[in-house]
Amino acid sequence: MVVRGRDGHNHRARRLLALLGALALLAPAAASADPMHLSYHGGPVAHAMGVRLVDWGTHVRPVYTDPATGDPAFLSYLAAQSGTTTGIGGVLAEYMDSSGQNSANDYTYSGQTVITPSVGADTLPAVVTDAQIRSELASQIAAGHLPPPAGDGLGTSYSILFPPNVTVCDSPGSCSDTVFCAYHDATTLPSGVHVLYQVLPDEGDAGGGCGGSDSAIENHTSVFSHELEETINDPLVSTEAAWYDDPDNGEISDLCNAQQTANGPWTVQEAWSNRAGDCAGASTFASPLAAFTAPAGGAQAGRAAGFEAGASSTGAQNSVAASDGPASYAIPAGLASYSWSWGDGTPAGAGVAPSHAFAADGTYAVTLTVRDNLGFTSSVTHEVGVEASSPSPPSVTPPPPAPAAVLGAASGVTATSARVGGRVDAQGRSASYHFEYGLTRSNGRSTAATAVPPGGGPRSVSAPLGGLRANTIYHYRLVASGPGGTSLSRDGTFTTRRPARDRTRPRLTVALLPGQHPRAWPGTACACA
Repeated sequence: MVVRGRDGHNHRARRLLALLGALALLAPAAASADPMHLSYHGGPVAHAMGVRLVDWGTHVRPVYTDPATGDPAFLSYLAAQSGTTTGIGGVLAEYMDSSGQNSANDYTYSGQTVITPSVGADTLPAVVTDAQIRSELASQIAAGHLPPPAGDGLGTSYSILFPPNVTVCDSPGSCSDTVFCAYHDATTLPSGVHVLYQVLPDEGDAGGGCGGSDSAIENHTSVFSHELEETINDPLVSTEAAWYDDPDNGEISDLCNAQQTANGPWTVQEAWSNRAGDCAGASTFASPLAAFTAPAGGAQAGRAAGFEAGASSTGAQNSVAASDGPASYAIPAGLASYSWSWGDGTPAGAGVAPSHAFAADGTYAVTLTVRDNLGFTSSVTHEVGVEASSPSPPSVTPPPPAPAAVLGAASGVTATSARVGGRVDAQGRSASYHFEYGLTRSNGRSTAATAVPPGGGPRSVSAPLGGLRANTIYHYRLVASGPGGTSLSRDGTFTTRRPARDRTRPRLTVALLPGQHPRAWPGTACACA
């Protein structure tokens, strides 16, 4: 592993290593007496991340810049997964800092900017140094060509894409064409605001040693996700370290080098989970449950109607903690907010028991979204009938509420089987549930219906799936039915494992630079530092 740093922190600033050879893979580090574990070192984590793509001139290849199939689509997908327990953002949510906040699964994609840098734009091939990158970012922000970082800068990331003929060197002899694939780091503006950035050189059509796939975008999103995970979990890598493994295993992505997974349609690198004690592609937490009752008998136009969400909840396991020497920090389980959309175009409401007056009669889709203390969200929608104001009470009793269905994570995934789970709230009545699954969102296969007894609040449910294809993405959802109707959970995905014969890859030798430590990882992704 190449281990470099600034300001005396030689164990911190890490680079994603280029694999020297056609498909060479780094060997896993020798077993240590201490198991791998991320330790907290007092620095901040990014509590939410807005990502800005920066094209270094006009010659960045369309495979990365295309809005439908490149990085803009990749980042838009991550943003759409915000608040969920699926994907790499759900893993990052288990890490907090001394401010009492965690790195919630909260992404935004803020767009793409093509800059005209002072070097490496039109005269190609070219060599660009890390010092020039830092200076260029500061100049482009000062000139108004790049939007400035928000707040103290820890919630904004500049992801820099380079043309294929640009070599990036962070020091003499340490360059993207021979030593590393990518890296992340931070600098500061004269105002003291931090500037977080990832350097993402063009890796070539077949990885160029930065991944084993024939797809340039698959290799690239694996490398990109590696650096983005580390930017969130350890943003001030060289000066105020946050989370890394002592003494030399690295940051959250370094511990999972070359271990890839499918995040929806995208290839990403798994991140280390202290809770699981292993690399993971999705969170070990559970989604909260959103549930509410509307006024019995409906509402009357122009009159305040009461709503109540006291049955909403989050699991006791949705809590995190950190310690730095004698100091300790914790975020307890609990719901942080209740947001109401009334379906009539009026501003959103808040609180566990709000009231709302609908101006006109009709049927309105009222949606409650709850957010727990770790940033995970869940929503439920019920239709509410509103009648014209009348002095007489309504004579029609509304139907009972439909049971609530909340999807959980898949577990025990093998090449041909898996177990899917979730929670069902029968709303005090008898209900049944089943899981639908298949290769697309339309599913096509179903487990047998199973009864849920009335009462007792939300209940955990699960079902085994068999006869699956190996190395395949499956969609699944939970369906709950009762006297009040049928509820469908959100769509979830999991990827079956490869057959055992596909897991063994030959190990090849890596040419090491002075001071490097050999390491080999299974899989086909690039090696990271």
